[in-house]
Amino acid sequence: MKKKILVMSAYCIGIVGFIIIVGYFFMGNPILYINKYKLTSAIRTIDDKTITLNEVVPFEWETIYSFGPYSNKEHMEEVIGFESDEIYPNNISEDMVDLIFVQDGEVVARVLEYPSKLGYKIQFVPTEEFVNKIEFKDETAFNVEKANGIVTLDMIEA
Repeated sequence: MKKKILVMSAYCIGIVGFIIIVGYFFMGNPILYINKYKLTSAIRTIDDKTITLNEVVPFEWETIYSFGPYSNKEHMEEVIGFESDEIYPNNISEDMVDLIFVQDGEVVARVLEYPSKLGYKIQFVPTEEFVNKIEFKDETAFNVEKANGIVTLDMIEA
């Protein structure tokens, strides 16, 4: 009887391991997926008129990067300062939300979706290079507007 339980336990552990490996292969890093989900849920429930990102982002982060459309992987990795399989080019559309959250030299969340699917968009003050790098600052504030099912965070210039 004990042998049968041991065999069944090993079989179950093997199945769970297989599911995790297949899920990682198709979905990528599960931490990024979970953090993206947490971020989406947090932003959709904002009730304030003005917020800072560290009031709403539900995971640890140091820097946020937002790249313009059609940015290539090499340029993105050069700006961020490290290589990562979690960094991929935004070559789909100019209207997409494109955010990379970094903590301790690792990507901890990646958002690359249309606002209509996410339910939010974040608008940074544009720069010459069409790259925005937002350091972890309490004073980086955003006006919040809700319209047509989309929460818009519009960065207030300092």
